[in-house]
Amino acid sequence: MNHKSFLILIAALFLAVVTLSAQDVKTKKADRYFELFKFESAIEQYQRVIKKDPNNYHALVRIGDSYRLMGKPADAEFWYGSAANHPEADSMVVFYYAQALRSNGKYTEAKEQYLRYKNLAPNDPRVANLAKSMDEINILKADSLRYNVVNIGDANTPGSEFSPAYYGDSMLIFPSNRGEKGKDVWQGGAFLNLYTASISNDTAVGSVNELEGKVNSKFHEGPVTFNKDYTVMYFTRNSYVKSKKKGEADIMRLSVFKATLKNGKWDDVVRLPFNNNDFSCGHPTLSADGKYLYFSSDMPGGYGGLDLYRVTVKQDTFGIPENLGDEVNGAGNEQFPFIHQDGTLYYASDGFVGLGGLDIYYSTPTNGTYGTPTNMGYPINTHFDDLGLVFNKDKNKGYFSSNRDGGLGDDDIYYFDTQGLRLKVIVYDRLTGETIDSAYASLLAGTDTLRTVLTENGGACTFKVETKKNYGIYATKEGYLPNKVNVNTDGLDNNSPAIRVPLDRGDLMLVGTSYEVKVNETSKVEERIGPLPGTIVRLRNLTDNTIDSTTTGADGKYAFQLITDKEYVLDGDKELYFLKSEKTFDTKGKISGIVETDIELYKLEGVIRLVNIYYDFDKYNIRPDAAKELDRLYGYLVKYPDMMIQMRSHTDCRGSKTYNMRLSANRAASAANYLNNKSASNNFIKAMGVSASGFGETLPIYGGLCADDQGIRDDKLSQDLIDQHQFNRRTEFLVLVQPKAIFVQSSTSNVE
Repeated sequence: MNHKSFLILIAALFLAVVTLSAQDVKTKKADRYFELFKFESAIEQYQRVIKKDPNNYHALVRIGDSYRLMGKPADAEFWYGSAANHPEADSMVVFYYAQALRSNGKYTEAKEQYLRYKNLAPNDPRVANLAKSMDEINILKADSLRYNVVNIGDANTPGSEFSPAYYGDSMLIFPSNRGEKGKDVWQGGAFLNLYTASISNDTAVGSVNELEGKVNSKFHEGPVTFNKDYTVMYFTRNSYVKSKKKGEADIMRLSVFKATLKNGKWDDVVRLPFNNNDFSCGHPTLSADGKYLYFSSDMPGGYGGLDLYRVTVKQDTFGIPENLGDEVNGAGNEQFPFIHQDGTLYYASDGFVGLGGLDIYYSTPTNGTYGTPTNMGYPINTHFDDLGLVFNKDKNKGYFSSNRDGGLGDDDIYYFDTQGLRLKVIVYDRLTGETIDSAYASLLAGTDTLRTVLTENGGACTFKVETKKNYGIYATKEGYLPNKVNVNTDGLDNNSPAIRVPLDRGDLMLVGTSYEVKVNETSKVEERIGPLPGTIVRLRNLTDNTIDSTTTGADGKYAFQLITDKEYVLDGDKELYFLKSEKTFDTKGKISGIVETDIELYKLEGVIRLVNIYYDFDKYNIRPDAAKELDRLYGYLVKYPDMMIQMRSHTDCRGSKTYNMRLSANRAASAANYLNNKSASNNFIKAMGVSASGFGETLPIYGGLCADDQGIRDDKLSQDLIDQHQFNRRTEFLVLVQPKAIFVQSSTSNVE
């Protein structure tokens, strides 16, 4: 995605850039090139920084940013990968690393990084869709027969040609940088102009000429759209907006312009009133009736980076931009829209379930409102950038652009056509929702079987069918019950969703009972007391890490549906009980029958509570009241040797932080020595798994008491403040490992 990169707002893309606490000369020079969009020069300078300091995080990120903005995901992947594994790595670096992996077709690795990003930025709404898309790649790639895709050949160049539009019945118009106009510092090539090409043959477009008139300027021109009689054109133009502050780089913005055809040339070029120097508007498309102009913008109030908007058009007046809503617009970038005359909206996005980079989606209107988009699938979409699609009026052929492998240059224009009505089918497991590969699927006409195929990756297959006909889809696979779904093709086209055929497995069940157990005091033999109601029983599928759970009734029984060829872990939980052991089993080779597995739980003897101990101001000796609590603790440690605790000692905020840290360490040592002295061994607390640490004044129960350095002496304080300082001077007991026979409750944050 090189010379179309100017169509994406620069300010929205610098999210991974880090700041420097100190800069050397090479870094400052590199940063300046970067801020001026001279990415090739910036990369060269940053690499000099890396040569001197291989772990320079700022330089690693900036090189990744540069390659990303130049549309070179393979290079961006390498540098973002280095930055993402750096100790200073932040969430956006991980996100851009995932995006680069996805753009390079490395879907498994991309999913790992998306999930990592989810942990770092749980509130980003993009992640659920993007991580999910990695699991649906096979479904999107399955229908390779829906469209025939061909590069248009010599009309493309080693540079960029993209986002074509129909210019009458026998012409295309598109942006290209094939000329000699200026030099784009961002990419190092010429600026984009608009060109026309004749359509003598759909797959071999020729006679390319620069558009005549006043539309092409000294900077970039982008995608266009026309009114019904091709006398008015709306198009994208780019310019640099001067920075308001001295020393800051100029900002790249987009605007939508209008031009009128006069004497065979485009003239009267005007900038439309809804544009603004504080944000970008571009990629216009006009509805068939001319009432709405749609475009992409990063104006405030959207749902992501770039959103789709529309304005009403009435003669030469334009309404207020209206966002198309949160179903059409995701948290990513939505751009390059096209409105077909039947009202269907086509556009490119990087924020929904897709194959990678920009994918093309479509959305059909209901009462004027556009709903959730559908991915057009392979071969229109690939893991490269695919965008700028237009259909002819019959929707049986069209053009789009892509930087996929096998092209003549960076972005190329491709022709596509439909190959008759193709019915896409997906066979899946009704219980798990997982698609089923290598299932038999048959196309039926009445009682006749017309064709039988095996489903491929993603449980998908395709049948060529006729319109306005009744068919049946019959599917089966060993270990499943067969199923048939009836289909009428009236109203279906090649963009219609797949027909989904669910299959049910044979009856394979897990049944069992939760029992309470105890050790007989006389025989020392473990005995089952009886069924244990109210047990929360959990079944974990180790293959996909999903969990099913249920709660036992009065009979203590539970049951779960199982899946063949899976591994499981069964456990249970009930308040004041602890599980004897987990149960592990598998269903390899089993498709039906009953698996019987019980679980057993011991009843806890009760609940005990450890209470904080306290100290006098500036002291660390053990007071009589503290000794009583330590005596109780000693008894518990002896009785329950499998318990592990941490003793955490604290001070109030009076005195220096260094002094208080030393004082809290002395308090921890005093408590530890007290316990050791009660035993014959000086290593008692170590043997019992007890650790002791001092935290100074860093973790107060009552904070902010010394904000103004007042109240150092108790006689200057109220009784409430005296009490609050006392509560901060404490040793608390944190339970690290609970004993099996009893529940121990800490009081680490409670005032006694």
